[in-house]
Amino acid sequence: MRQPLHTFALLTLAAVITAGCATGPRVFSNTAPAADFDRYRTYSFAGQLGTDKRENVRSLLSQYLIVDVSRQLDSRGYQYVEDNADLIVDFAHITQEKLRSTPSGSVGGYYGYGPYPWYGYGASYGDRYRITQYTEGTLSIAVVDAATKRVAWEGINIERITDDVCDNMAAAVTAAVDEIFTRFPYSAPATAASLAENR
Repeated sequence: MRQPLHTFALLTLAAVITAGCATGPRVFSNTAPAADFDRYRTYSFAGQLGTDKRENVRSLLSQYLIVDVSRQLDSRGYQYVEDNADLIVDFAHITQEKLRSTPSGSVGGYYGYGPYPWYGYGASYGDRYRITQYTEGTLSIAVVDAATKRVAWEGINIERITDDVCDNMAAAVTAAVDEIFTRFPYSAPATAASLAENR
């Protein structure tokens, strides 16, 4: 009985690991029930961002994020201000080492010809799995109601961190931010009114 149980456990683990893997970025967003985006017009950034590892030192990741998030919010009619903003934007980024399991079957076959009255093909598949390790990054953009100190909206991007991502951080951040803001359906009230009038 030990061998079947052991084999079942390995297959179950492999299925769980594989199910947790995705080839492209996964993007999620949530809006707080009490958030009132009809009254938000201005934004600013948290003094100590979650992507700043050292106090009073603005990381490269934070700088890229500020540029791209500002571009997104500005295009939606929100105005950046130094003080007393309606919204405070903060970031977080974590990385995790992940395992991926893929079948690594061996195939063997044979054919029969000649005077014997048969023709056949046979194949055998191994039950081994190839395990690979990779790094997964999770980027979170939180839009906080400055008055209530509560998150009004949050967007999350989860994807694999490759050497190409590390070598082209600015482009990778732009792509991630653009993906996240496809889930941000809001515009500043004045902008929304102008769009309605022009229709």
